[in-house]
Amino acid sequence: MGPETGIKVLQLSTSDRSGGAALACMRLAEALQSNGHSVRMLVQEKRSQADWVQTASTTHAHVSKYLKHVEYAVSNRFKVRKGYQFASEPWLAHPIARHPWLEWADVINIHWVQHGFLGIREWAQIGALGKPVIWHLHDFRPFTGGCHYPGNCRNYLQTCGRCPALRSSSADDESAGQWQQQSIVFQRYPMVLAGASAWITREAQRSGLGAWVRTVHMPNPMDTGQYSPGPRAVSRAALGLPQDVPLLLFASMNAADERKGFRQLIEALNHLSRSNPRVELIVVGKSKPEWAHSLPCRAHLLGSLSPDRMIDAYRAADVFVLPSLEDNLPNTVLESMACGTPVAAFRIGGIPEMVQDPDNGALAQAGDGADLARAIAALIHHPNPGVLAGNARAWVDAHFHPDLVARRYTRLMQALLNGETDLESKVYGS
Repeated sequence: MGPETGIKVLQLSTSDRSGGAALACMRLAEALQSNGHSVRMLVQEKRSQADWVQTASTTHAHVSKYLKHVEYAVSNRFKVRKGYQFASEPWLAHPIARHPWLEWADVINIHWVQHGFLGIREWAQIGALGKPVIWHLHDFRPFTGGCHYPGNCRNYLQTCGRCPALRSSSADDESAGQWQQQSIVFQRYPMVLAGASAWITREAQRSGLGAWVRTVHMPNPMDTGQYSPGPRAVSRAALGLPQDVPLLLFASMNAADERKGFRQLIEALNHLSRSNPRVELIVVGKSKPEWAHSLPCRAHLLGSLSPDRMIDAYRAADVFVLPSLEDNLPNTVLESMACGTPVAAFRIGGIPEMVQDPDNGALAQAGDGADLARAIAALIHHPNPGVLAGNARAWVDAHFHPDLVARRYTRLMQALLNGETDLESKVYGS
C-alpha cells in the first residue's frame, strides 16, 4: 500500500470482483484513490491482487464460503419463491468490528455485503464504532426485511411482513422480524444511504426504515478510460462476429433470472425479426446452448468474457439491449454508452437517468416486448448513428466520470466528518 493521504476510507463488500456491485465498489475505490484519499477494502472473497484488499476473516474464510453456498442453496430450494432473492441472517458471523482496519478508518463505506458476509448484528457492531457510515445502495436490501428487489410488493413502505418472496401470509414472518431488528440498528446508529440512482434514493426515503436514516443520491463512477469507442470492424473480427449484419448485444451474469427479462427479449426479437430479418444477437454471460435454437434470429453465445473482450462486444454491437424488469444503475448500460453504443431498455428504475430517449438511446414501456422491438428498430435505423454514439459517450462523461463522482463523495464524507446535516446541498451545492 502506498502513502496515506486525504480521508481514510474503509469499504466493505462481499467480493472485490464478482458481480456488478463489486465492480462498482472497486471503481469507486480507484476514483477516490486518484483524488487523494486512502482506501482499503475488506471482503469475504478476494479475487484481485490489490494489496489494499483483504479478506475479513482468514481463520474461517473457507468454512464461511462453504456455508454461504449451502445456505443460499437451502434457502432458494425450500424457502424463497422463484423469481425473488431474499437475504436471511448469515449462519456464521464475521467478527468484523475487531478488524484493525475499522479502527484505522475515518469513514466506513458499506456496499453489497450479502451471501453470508455481514448480517444485522454486524451492522450494529459497525454503527457502534461511532464513525460515519455510508451505505452505497446497489439494491433494496438495506431498507427491506430481506428482499433485494421487491417486485410488485410495497410492504417495505411500512414494516414488511406477509412477504411474497417467502410465500408468507403472516405479518410476523422472517421479513418482519429482520425489519424490526434493522429499525433498532438505524435508530441507534444513524447511517447514510447513498443511492446509486435517484430512483433508489427516493425509494429508500419512502421506505419505513427511511425515517431513521439520511439519504443522498450518489451515482456509480464509470471507467471512461478503459471503456471507450473503437473501430467496430476490429472488435467484430476479434470476436469472430459477422461484419455485414446489425448486431444486438445482451449481457447478464444469469439470464435465467426472471428480473433480467430474457423472456421479454425473446418477445421483442420475435417482433423485430418480421421487419429486420438480418438482425443477429450476441449473448454474453451464463447461457444455455439450446437457446441458440429457440431464438428467432441467429445467436452468438460468447459465454463469460474478460474486460478487454467485453469492451470488444460493446464496440461490435449496433445496440445494447437491456430488458431488465427491475434494476438500479446497471454497469452494463454505462459501459456500453462509454463505448459509444446506444442502449434500448425498458423505462424502469434508474435506467432513464442514463438512457435519454431519443438523444442517446431508446426506452420502451416496462415489460412490453413489442415496444422494446420498436425501440431497438429506432436505434438500428437511426439517421445519424455517429451523433447517437457521441451523445451516449458525452452523457457518461458529464454525469458518471470518476473524478466527478469522487469529488461528490469527498464533499459527502467531509460533511459527515464535520457533523453537517444538509447532505444534498453539501454534495451538489444546491
